[in-house]
Amino acid sequence: MTKQPLIITQRYGIKSDGARQFSVVERRTVDPTKSPKWAELIAATPDLDPSPRETWAEIGSYHATIASALKAIARHTTLTSEAETLAELIAELTDLADAIRIAGK
Repeated sequence: MTKQPLIITQRYGIKSDGARQFSVVERRTVDPTKSPKWAELIAATPDLDPSPRETWAEIGSYHATIASALKAIARHTTLTSEAETLAELIAELTDLADAIRIAGK
């Protein structure tokens, strides 16, 4: 897989294994101090950085084409949306469509 994803939105990106498939990744913030082993880790290595960091995690979505990966991002956005009305969901998906158009330029 490539190291950095092709960023589609602030939340989603697409990575490729360079040969066969594309995978959808989601940006996540990791706070090492929330780890159950943080006290143990900091005791062993006092100079560990406690700063939160961003990572890209695969969401278990693998595709043969970029078009399929983009559809999966739209589906995942819909399924995980916190929209309370249809109008809010449509606005969210319209923003996603705009981001995809901008990323494609």
